[in-house]
Amino acid sequence: MVLVYRGAKHHHTSLVLKHFGSLSSAISRMVSMFNGGNGLCVGEDGKYLYMPNPSVAPRLTNYADMLDEFCLVMRSVSIREYKFDTIRSLKLIDEWMDDPIGSGGMAIFNRETMRVDELQSLWSIFKPFDGPIFPDKLNLKYSRKDIKSIISNLKKDTIGSVEYRARRQRSSYVGENFHNTKYQEAVWIDLTLKLRDWCLQNKYSSLCYENHQEGNGENSFVALTDDVVSPTGKIFLFDELLYRKLVAPILPSIINSNFSQLRNAEVMIDEIIWAGKDPTAFWR
Repeated sequence: MVLVYRGAKHHHTSLVLKHFGSLSSAISRMVSMFNGGNGLCVGEDGKYLYMPNPSVAPRLTNYADMLDEFCLVMRSVSIREYKFDTIRSLKLIDEWMDDPIGSGGMAIFNRETMRVDELQSLWSIFKPFDGPIFPDKLNLKYSRKDIKSIISNLKKDTIGSVEYRARRQRSSYVGENFHNTKYQEAVWIDLTLKLRDWCLQNKYSSLCYENHQEGNGENSFVALTDDVVSPTGKIFLFDELLYRKLVAPILPSIINSNFSQLRNAEVMIDEIIWAGKDPTAFWR
């Protein structure tokens, strides 16, 4: 058993296919809900050109308003601690970024550590995608009719319907047109569910990967059944008072210093929002 963490606005009863990791990686995921992986640029009259997420048009804002928005988002989420059983975990390579795991194709499997028969069995699921599955490659295996059938089946499936709805909500958040992206999303989810079925048939109860996107390469985990993860009862909330006391006074100089070093190029929000302090200190 290891202690892991997961942040969310709404914590669902079922934790199947949910990602868990270190406290710092959970915080990073919550920050991404605020900044969408975007940054600040120098604006006019001492203001910043700011785009909090891709679905919102860039606008001029001042430091105080940006800080208020950040605190508002952090107040809306919580991070829960869990015990996670890692005994039967399949180690993967993170090639999916923030898309469903199945979008990585055969590139997610470590061919040096997995048995040949396992890889051959998985190839029957992912063939002909030996690498990440890009939208313009779907026609190598699927017709539009095939994908419409997959969508219909996902909507009837307990886990599939939850995942499909979550991807639709994400598309809205990042400014994508889900009418156009639903085809790749459906295929990615379908392959993820097929991978889950394969894992359970082969006695794997979870997935494991090195998280370089939201952490420093520490292991993160994905639950394939609810049995492998249990809440400890500990819940972390954002300490806004401490943040405003320790970070707010020095953040403007941090931002300006970064602008100066980068010659007024874009400054990534997630790299400056904690002003160089340990983010875990602000969650209690």
